[in-house]
Amino acid sequence: MKMSREKIPRLIEIDKQILKSLKQSVKSPSLIATEISRNRKYVANRLRYLMDIGLVEKIARGLYKLK
Repeated sequence: MKMSREKIPRLIEIDKQILKSLKQSVKSPSLIATEISRNRKYVANRLRYLMDIGLVEKIARGLYKLK
């Protein structure tokens, strides 16, 4: 008998940096990108992933917060 395991989301280092940044306040991808020295589009893509796994929510156009 095979046991099924729940799929556990994997966080990469940038995800952890984004989450740490969002602990401080609601932020835009541009502001986060500047704080962690990354490309805005890459940060926006990672924010979508973090939304998909339920860690972040979009509260307005271009603004995100921790869930």
